[in-house]
Amino acid sequence: MDNTSLILEPETVDVAKLVRQAVSMVSQLAARQQIDLQCDVPEELKCIADERAVRQICINLLSNAIKFTRDGEITLDVSR
Repeated sequence: MDNTSLILEPETVDVAKLVRQAVSMVSQLAARQQIDLQCDVPEELKCIADERAVRQICINLLSNAIKFTRDGEITLDVSR
């Protein structure tokens, strides 16, 4: 049996706040690579999800976008 299984804990998650935090966390990496990082997210957006998992997904997506973008702009567009 695998002891590394992920246990999800669904709760009401403020996606808008979480996305802004993820953008903030990777913004210095983008700046070092001279990439303009933009975020378009509604003022308030909530869902039922595991907050840690959604945060990690956002950070991974942004980090990969920065890693594979040579120059220009990355826009994370979150809509309802």
